[in-house]
Amino acid sequence: MWAQYADDHSGVCFVLDHQLLHASVTAVVGVKGLYCGPVKYWSSTWAPEPAAYQISYLEDIFQKGMDGALESHIHAHSDALFFSKHLDWRDEWEYRWVFRSDNLEPIYIPIEKCIKGIVVGEDCLPDRAMEISRLCQQKNIPLFRLHQHGWTLSALPADATEENIISLDGVNFSTLIPTAGVFVQVRDHKGKNRTLRIDNNGDVVLLA
Repeated sequence: MWAQYADDHSGVCFVLDHQLLHASVTAVVGVKGLYCGPVKYWSSTWAPEPAAYQISYLEDIFQKGMDGALESHIHAHSDALFFSKHLDWRDEWEYRWVFRSDNLEPIYIPIEKCIKGIVVGEDCLPDRAMEISRLCQQKNIPLFRLHQHGWTLSALPADATEENIISLDGVNFSTLIPTAGVFVQVRDHKGKNRTLRIDNNGDVVLLA
């Protein structure tokens, strides 16, 4: 999604804590009129109910008035109206907060305390990347940089270099990451799946 939402790999992606972000949203707008949840994507076995897009009972309008009828309708069909998209967008894995209010002014939701990391696009300009790095150091925010290898993308520590990046069968691993190692599956010359462990010193160990 970088090409669509991060200025064609020259922008940044914020990694946010879901629970902290939800708390920040509710602290500003409250819970009345707030809808939230994961987006469901249309498939051959599921699609939003047609009733969500039509009001077929005029009695509701006569009894409750147009505003009242619409409020009941929106509440009953909020999932289909607010949290459904076509299957073409399934790779977004989107989660939404929808707040309905009579106030048309923009709402500011502070996210500084929700930030768990920042990922810099591969084509981010050097001066901009340096400024982002400086700000992250001031705020003690982990910084990563996107690396593209053919069709695969890896988010590695921003200070990772070719000397401390291990690439194996499309999996990229930085020795700067404080772990004992990573486990990957690869195929040998006979097409059999084999499990490898890559230690943080770069050693590759065949496990099975």
